Amino acid sequence: VLTTKAEPLEKNSIAAFGFCLERSTQLSWFNDWSKMCERELGQIRPQDFPTASEIYSEPTRVAPILDTQGVVAELKLE
Repeated sequence: VLTTKAEPLEKNSIAAFGFCLERSTQLSWFNDWSKMCERELGQIRPQDFPTASEIYSEPTRVAPILDTQGVVAELKLE
């Protein structure tokens, strides 16, 4: 009975996580959310979605932040 009730939920989660991973691949946009989708698919169906074991490094060719805005602690209304 538990398997019968869980099967539609499993299909929905595979479809949703699959859409997430497919869209991030299409857009070449990978972040913590796309990694989470990949990890969850690997846990639900490891035979169909093997988890990648790539090592990601921090980006090194990014421009430094030169200008920052301080925190506004008080608003003055005139």
